[in-house]
Amino acid sequence: MKVNFNVSFKNYQGKEIENPKTGEIQSLKDLICAQLFSSGENLSAEEKYEAYKLMVRISPSNEAIEIEDKDSVLIKRVCEKALTVGAYGQVVELLKGE
Repeated sequence: MKVNFNVSFKNYQGKEIENPKTGEIQSLKDLICAQLFSSGENLSAEEKYEAYKLMVRISPSNEAIEIEDKDSVLIKRVCEKALTVGAYGQVVELLKGE
């Protein structure tokens, strides 16, 4: 499936969230890549490496990229514990194409 990770991260009112330090709109791409980069709890060595390779593919992308179902599962697994309900919901909807 093709996914464009370069979409805005939004608050509970549906408004784009700005980075308070830079004033730039935060993206789901940056949120997901940060989780892929820094997560590791309950992941095997192989899953950690897969998360790293996925992060390296997503981070520079400005358009939709092809990912496999296993990539989507890994992203959701990595994000589910660290993200809030609102952030995690946006990640799941992005991966479902909603």
